[in-house]
Amino acid sequence: MASTTATIKHRFQTAKANRTDVDVSATRWNDSEVMAGGSTGGLVVRDSAQTDGWGLVDAVAMGQVLISAGTSTLPAWSASPAVTSLAATSYVSIGTNPATTGAVRLANGGGVYIRNSINTTDICAIGSDGSDNLVIASNTNSARVVSHLYPYNDDVFTLGSASLRWKTAYLSTSVSIGTNPATTGAIRLANNQEIGARNAANTSDLTLLKLDSSNNTVVGSSVAVNMHLLNNGTLYLYGDGITAWQIYTKSLIANVDNTYDIGMSGLYRPRNGYFGTSIQAPLHYLTDGVTAPATVAGYAILYVDTADGDLKVKFGDGVVKTIVVDT
Repeated sequence: MASTTATIKHRFQTAKANRTDVDVSATRWNDSEVMAGGSTGGLVVRDSAQTDGWGLVDAVAMGQVLISAGTSTLPAWSASPAVTSLAATSYVSIGTNPATTGAVRLANGGGVYIRNSINTTDICAIGSDGSDNLVIASNTNSARVVSHLYPYNDDVFTLGSASLRWKTAYLSTSVSIGTNPATTGAIRLANNQEIGARNAANTSDLTLLKLDSSNNTVVGSSVAVNMHLLNNGTLYLYGDGITAWQIYTKSLIANVDNTYDIGMSGLYRPRNGYFGTSIQAPLHYLTDGVTAPATVAGYAILYVDTADGDLKVKFGDGVVKTIVVDT
């Protein structure tokens, strides 16, 4: 930045005699010197290029930065300097109404931006929006984390919301939910926690699967739930580490022939069995002595009458016939 001429002049008067009451002399050798030239607010600098060896640098606007100074160099300022480094002992404040704390203090909506690899646009590295939310990365770019990511407090903060959902999650090992979850498996739940689904009418939740407090595996909920196997799939039912039953090609079959029971004697018995064609078994067991059953239209009931021990059949019209007398 070149300076303007700063001529050194003597303030003297030739038409009047010397005066002792003011600083005015009739000769220049006894008079004061003044600097002429430049503009209000300018700076006086030593400039060998000027006739008198001095120059004036114009006034500097607020916010400009000194970009050159030193021996044999005229000082220069710039509103947008290109600097290789910037050191501050306290903080750097940028923008109107910036933050009042922190080492780098930005105004609301401000951010730190990085140029993209092909030099066509800027990418927001970190900033804030108009709703006081912290913004990391532009919405067209990805943010990669090269360390573990933990919440600041346990069981306090939420990942996503009902209206701001993550689209897809890719996980390599497992998802653990709850306190003291399982330590193996892809989905690891705590005891008595369930996998649920919303019903079709969007009025209630249904339990799909859970392990209850007695360590029983519960499939389905308390309301009527149908289970479908598509494409003739196979459903295996396990107990004590053994595959006991399977639903195969739409049929419920035992996994091992003549080994497992349905229900238990005196405990956990199925109430009724409805079959469309027949029941095939080498033996049929009847309780030895029951109260005569009520008539059921359209059905014949085989029973051992507790009144006399005889084997009887009761038809759908109420007629009872004795098959064998207990002698």
